[in-house]
Amino acid sequence: EIGVDGFITLENSRTSEDYYVFKDGYEVPRGYIHSIFVNTANKIDVEFDKPFIFVANDTLREEDMEFLREMIGKVCGNLRSSLVIVAKDYDSEIANFLKINKSQNRQLNLVAIDYSLAKRTHRESMEDFATYLGATIYDKFNDSQPTNFEMGILGRAEKVIITEKNSKFISGNGNKNEIQARIDLLEEQLTTLRQKDERMEMSDEIFNIQKRIS
Repeated sequence: EIGVDGFITLENSRTSEDYYVFKDGYEVPRGYIHSIFVNTANKIDVEFDKPFIFVANDTLREEDMEFLREMIGKVCGNLRSSLVIVAKDYDSEIANFLKINKSQNRQLNLVAIDYSLAKRTHRESMEDFATYLGATIYDKFNDSQPTNFEMGILGRAEKVIITEKNSKFISGNGNKNEIQARIDLLEEQLTTLRQKDERMEMSDEIFNIQKRIS
């Protein structure tokens, strides 16, 4: 199951038994921003096959409205594909805009996730995530950032499963050489960490991104 390039992490068991759990995909401990996006029969999950994925490293605000409107129109409308929006947070105008779009068109394959993590730095976690997906981070504070939406900034995954509290991105579309370079950098940083919790967080991040090239 794991393969020659797989990754194994050892943890203390809460029982006297030895067991293993096989995990596939990049896992994010955050879920959808509202249950309006749920699209499965169990009324709990969001599941998409081969969705496009947008990654933003900051809060999406009202000034991003036209950018998002254009992106949703091209991906969900023109291409009739699925779109996963991942951002640090959403102001009330953007959150309402996304929820209203979904409520008015229940067939719209759209979901929004807030990825506001405290571990390491938010920027580094976003870079790991974007590398795994083959996405370019939408950075509003980067002068070279295009003002109009371009399909090339989107990442992809074979499958995405999202609950209220967790999201899993399976088989991201990232370039294997770029992912390996990212892993090498993280492993180098790991050797400099002394705190156990910091080392555990870094090991988990390596484990997440490693699964693309396993």
